[in-house]
Amino acid sequence: MGAVPVKKPTKGITEYDLDKVIEQAQAIRLPNDEQILHVIPTQFVVDGQKGIRNPLGLYGIRLEVEALIVISAVTAIENIYRMLDRLGIKARGLVLSSLACSYSVAEPMEKDLGVAVVDIGGVTEISVFKDGELRASKVITLGGRHITQDIAIGLRTPYHRAEAIKLAYGSALVNAVVEDETFPLMDNGSNGKHVSKRLLASIIEPRVEEILIHAEAEIRKTGLADSLSAGVILTGGTAQFPGISVLAEQIFGLPIKIGYPFGLNGEQGAVRSPAYATTVGLIRYGLEGKYLHSRISPSIATIVKEEFRKWFA
Repeated sequence: MGAVPVKKPTKGITEYDLDKVIEQAQAIRLPNDEQILHVIPTQFVVDGQKGIRNPLGLYGIRLEVEALIVISAVTAIENIYRMLDRLGIKARGLVLSSLACSYSVAEPMEKDLGVAVVDIGGVTEISVFKDGELRASKVITLGGRHITQDIAIGLRTPYHRAEAIKLAYGSALVNAVVEDETFPLMDNGSNGKHVSKRLLASIIEPRVEEILIHAEAEIRKTGLADSLSAGVILTGGTAQFPGISVLAEQIFGLPIKIGYPFGLNGEQGAVRSPAYATTVGLIRYGLEGKYLHSRISPSIATIVKEEFRKWFA
């Protein structure tokens, strides 16, 4: 939490006051191997009046902010910058992926009502929203890569083939698969061994169930599980499994929606998939924020932003 006196009370709260109170909120002691990635205001308080989302222009003497502070390991951030550097990409900032993802799959009304976005990629990232603001963020190390490993071991096939099999034939529910359906174990047409899709689903289902159980437990730890009126949005590559919404409803006991990026125009159908939710959300985040303008000249930034705006209907 941060608090500052309003610089010019008779003229109302300005951007200067907002910057100062956010600066105060992040004045916390951290270990040397951690640093702040985001400071996300959850509410502002003006002269004791709580629940204010945007205090700009309001009159008051004292401005306070309650904020969610996202912390990351310094080495993780440095490694990302080094990797981008090697690719010739100059980044001026990083964005929490679960936050970016929410911009493409969670409507503002859902964030107001209360919703959890569960992004199951290589790992599983959870963001919980209530009253329009991000209230909690969690990361579970279990994710889609563990499903691929299970398939590789269970079917005794190389990892890259296991990944292809998962994407092409995977299901999160054994009972959702027709009993006599099969697929080729190796990518060599009709030759060679064929495997039952139900056998594949019997490998996938327990791992998906484990991931969802861990996600439900993390959401419950936030204390917000019973106030998520908009339920849970599943997204990421693993959310494409047939039957996953049925399994998730049994575990969460909440309405389940598969998170497809919304608002894309017809030409962008290729990225209208849960697997691209974070990518599309990151673009939306940039369009709504200041990041493009902080990197390049305003004139070029305007051109870039207009090109990206064509993606959205």
